[in-house]
Amino acid sequence: MAIIGTTIAFILAFILTLIFRFKTSLQSSTETEELSAETSFDTKTKTEYFSLASPLEGEVMALTEVSDQVFASEALGKGVAIKPTLGKLYAPVDGKVTTLFSTGHALGMTSTEGVEVLMHIGLNTINLEGDGFTVAVQKEDFVRKGDLLITFDMEKIKEAGLTTLTPIIVTNTQDYLDVLDMNQSEIVVGEDLLTIVPGG
Repeated sequence: MAIIGTTIAFILAFILTLIFRFKTSLQSSTETEELSAETSFDTKTKTEYFSLASPLEGEVMALTEVSDQVFASEALGKGVAIKPTLGKLYAPVDGKVTTLFSTGHALGMTSTEGVEVLMHIGLNTINLEGDGFTVAVQKEDFVRKGDLLITFDMEKIKEAGLTTLTPIIVTNTQDYLDVLDMNQSEIVVGEDLLTIVPGG
C-alpha cells in the first residue's frame, strides 16, 4: 500500500507540474503578444500623419507675419501664429509639459507621439514678469488634449503696449518630412491646426 501511495503521489506531482508549465507557457505567450502589439502600435503611431489641435481661439496667421524674426524665420521650427480672441491656452496634444517659464508667458510640450510644441503667448511678454498670467499646470505634468494650461489677461498685455499674437511652433520640425498649415483663417480650440508629416 505504501508503494501504491507513493506512486499516486508521484503521478499527481507530475500532473501538477505539467499543468503549471502549461499555464506559465500560456501567460508568457500572452505577455509576448501584448508587448508585440504595443510595440507595433508605437511604431505605427510614429509613421502616421498626426494632427495638432488649436490651443487657442482666434485668427490664424502665417509665422512670416510675426514681427519677431526669431519666429518669422522659422529658426525655432515651423508652425503658425494665432491672434487670440479669448485669454485661455489649452493643450494641443496629449503629452507632458516639458518647458514652463516662471513668468507663465510660454510653455512647451512633448506629445505621446514625440512631437515637441512651443506656445509663446504674445511677443516680448516676458517683460511683464508674470503679471496677467495664471498657470494651471506644472513642469512634468501629463495633460490631455483640451486641458487648460494658462489663463492670460489680454487687456493687460495690450495696455503694456504688447501684442497677444501667439506663435505655435513644432520645435523638432527636423524630425519630420513637413509640418503643414491647415489653412484656417479663424479657428476654435480643438480644431486641427497643423498636420505633422512623418518621414523626416
